[in-house]
Amino acid sequence: MNRYPKKEFLDTALFAAESASRLIQKTSNRLVKTYKSKTDLVTETDIASEEIISKIIKSEYSDHSILAEESGMNQIGRAEYIWVIDPLDGTTNFFHNYPSYVFRLL
Repeated sequence: MNRYPKKEFLDTALFAAESASRLIQKTSNRLVKTYKSKTDLVTETDIASEEIISKIIKSEYSDHSILAEESGMNQIGRAEYIWVIDPLDGTTNFFHNYPSYVFRLL
């Protein structure tokens, strides 16, 4: 029997996604934190939303790894579970306040 029932994973994922989405929805801080390339930017909201999700996951499952678009992989090793997160997809649109972006947890 699995140590972690699927419902617990789903509950954690939904709580993390909802928590990060509240930040993304209410933020007016669209400041650029850095650039991955000349036209591929990273906002402070990208980083903050990843941190929210990562903290929630780690508080429930400290032995799991997280692969995040902006911050990369944490706890590299032989984790049985890896969470892949990209909470703000469409950062350029978000930055320019164009309403064609999504916030999600995969």
